[in-house]
Amino acid sequence: EPLLADLARHSVDAESFRVVAFNGERAPSVFLEILRPSCGLQAEWISQTAIFVLPSTSTATQRYCDIRYRHELAVYLERSVRTLKR
Repeated sequence: EPLLADLARHSVDAESFRVVAFNGERAPSVFLEILRPSCGLQAEWISQTAIFVLPSTSTATQRYCDIRYRHELAVYLERSVRTLKR
């Protein structure tokens, strides 16, 4: 899995994404190489790319899904777009 994480980081860096958002904990745990990432904006960035972890949208977790993290991402993206337009 470390090789996969390195490949993903290189791809994100090469494409110059402004934001990468993960749905659920599995993919970001591999990508960030941490066991249980917290939801929301991560402290770690890749170059100029912000990283968000969102709760899974699986029907098995719907009851526990907290929409505030999606709202946090929406606000972040809206501010990003406003900054680009200036």
